[in-house]
Amino acid sequence: MLKTLANMISSALPKQASAVSVAERRRSPRIDVQLGCEAYLRGHEQMVVRSQIRNVTIAAIGIETPFPVRIGDELIVNFSLLGTRVDGMSARVIWAIKTQTGYRCGVTFESQGAESTGGK
Repeated sequence: MLKTLANMISSALPKQASAVSVAERRRSPRIDVQLGCEAYLRGHEQMVVRSQIRNVTIAAIGIETPFPVRIGDELIVNFSLLGTRVDGMSARVIWAIKTQTGYRCGVTFESQGAESTGGK
């Protein structure tokens, strides 16, 4: 599943290195998005809430949640990207900050067990 997700994200990246600003050059280029998703903390499946993915890379996403998250927490995220539905993607919080409306965090993908379908 991670390989499929990486291929989808790679296909959306600029084809020329010069199209990416110097500030954005990193191990995995980032794509800014406004993508709705559902997220919950592992062990709290009954508390699925609407959240927002703000950026994606091949190995991680930036996400805003209305609930508190801490470094090391495991989030389960469900979303659609480029026509593919991804359910049950496990991601580990690697940084988190409190915002005026909730929490913003960076998470790295952990699970290859997520389910993917070709439609929404």
